[in-house]
Amino acid sequence: MILLLSLTTVVLLLKLNKKYSKTSMKNLLTKSLALVFGLGVAATFTACHNGEDAQPTVVTNVSVQETDENGNVVGRTLVITANKTATFTLGSETKSGTNVTFTNAPVKGTVSATAGSTTKKVKFNFGDAKDLAYDVIFESEGTAVTQAAAQAGTTTVSNQGANADETGVTAEMDFSGGVTNADATVTGDYSVTVVTPTEAETSAEELESKKGQTDAIQEPVLSLDCKPDGAKFTAKPVKVKVYVPNSADYELACVNSENDDDAADSFVQKGDSLIIELSHFSLWDIILKTTVVNVEKKTIANTFTGSSKDGSLAYTMNYGFDSDNSDAIVAKYLKKVFGINKREIRKRVTFSKVDGTAILNVTQQVKVYTIESGRGDHKKTFTATVYGKADLNLSIETNTPEEVKTHDGGSVRK
Repeated sequence: MILLLSLTTVVLLLKLNKKYSKTSMKNLLTKSLALVFGLGVAATFTACHNGEDAQPTVVTNVSVQETDENGNVVGRTLVITANKTATFTLGSETKSGTNVTFTNAPVKGTVSATAGSTTKKVKFNFGDAKDLAYDVIFESEGTAVTQAAAQAGTTTVSNQGANADETGVTAEMDFSGGVTNADATVTGDYSVTVVTPTEAETSAEELESKKGQTDAIQEPVLSLDCKPDGAKFTAKPVKVKVYVPNSADYELACVNSENDDDAADSFVQKGDSLIIELSHFSLWDIILKTTVVNVEKKTIANTFTGSSKDGSLAYTMNYGFDSDNSDAIVAKYLKKVFGINKREIRKRVTFSKVDGTAILNVTQQVKVYTIESGRGDHKKTFTATVYGKADLNLSIETNTPEEVKTHDGGSVRK
């Protein structure tokens, strides 16, 4: 159209050439061509204009379904790992192996873990969390010595070997000078095995409720399985020396596992060593005494993005706990109360498929416990960061169809 108009103008100008002088004709032709060029440029810009830029549509509060990494819908997930193949029972459900997962666990309960003749209990409470995990250690037994050898007073017996390696703690019974079992009905060799208790006496909720209280919280972190159970030493107690690395600054005690009022005959902390005297054999607990100084609540926010065409988006979050203290005595304490050390878990949300970008905001609740333990002026403070419930918020930014430029003054959509 523009080209046709331009040609017509030039033809008319040539015809007018006879009526005007060369100078006038030259000026007129120059102005006319400039007008034609201006019209052409203006027409070109007008034909390619798309109008205002189209804005994408953002859909918020999208309905999502939370699944595991493989897209399987699960409820509260409880993971139990063990150092030996075991049978784990939760309610009517039983699983075997060294790493098992209960995908629809109740809010709270107890898992029984059995390996050989040993059964351990794991008490759990999800609270408002959806993922928990615990470690179970089945300890090897310590070496043994006959009662006759102990009575002769020429020997000691310890947990050296596998049991010490599994627990990180050494224990030794000293029979110097000879000891005699006063109960002849209790037979069997003498031995001491260090055991790591798995069933917490204080839950995370109870720990939080005692924030600021001066009364010490007493939680067994180790047990001494002294055999044979029921052996009595009325004339002279048996001396047991326990070495717990980096334990000197913590307040500890030794009581009977079945009766907190039944304390050891003597208990002395000497550096990292515990010197204990026992007048009878049983399961004896080494207790860590603590107070909760503060509990701070925080949130951690992360954003995950990806194409929404597939109708799903993967994300990660943490569960368990981490601490600024790596002492063995503290690690055992925190694992009993809060479960496993911090781990990352991969999950996925599913939603209706749509062409666009999925934006998932994950806000996870975190509690930071500040805990103190010590004797007199010597106190140690440590923290435990516990990862809890995660809130998910998904929005989808849909792809608005782009306009295709044309040169006929309009546009079409693709």
